[in-house]
Amino acid sequence: MSRADVTQTDVLTAIATKLRSELNLTDRTCFVSLEPYPIAIPKGGDYFVTVAPGDGVFVEGEQYPGNCTEEWTIIVTAFSRMMLDSTDHDLKVLQETTRGLLILKAKLLEVLVGADPTSGGNTFVRNLIFAQRAERPAAGQDNILAWISLDFGVHFD
Repeated sequence: MSRADVTQTDVLTAIATKLRSELNLTDRTCFVSLEPYPIAIPKGGDYFVTVAPGDGVFVEGEQYPGNCTEEWTIIVTAFSRMMLDSTDHDLKVLQETTRGLLILKAKLLEVLVGADPTSGGNTFVRNLIFAQRAERPAAGQDNILAWISLDFGVHFD
């Protein structure tokens, strides 16, 4: 296996594929999205995950014709369907063992931190994937979905 140059589409697809495989998700419950919060909410399931492009920085000394290294961020967001708790507290939406937001955060970190994903049978990251930032858990005003977003660093050519 060799290290290959890839496109941003390849990176997003490889990350979504890895998450589906490791978390036993489908293409309806783990998908690439333009924004962390998707335009359409998938039906069914306890939770779903989006993989969205974030900001990137081009490395000044690593730019040559046909090759440009980018230090890029991907945003992985786990959404949990609410209605787990009574209205006076949020313990279950945070800690329920299969879809609590803090449990999902830990699962995402376990799958992606230190990962060396492949595209077309070749690895492509310059450094292993690393966690950069986590947003605080949040919920929509409609109390249908709660979510947590994590930023991961992916450096590639």
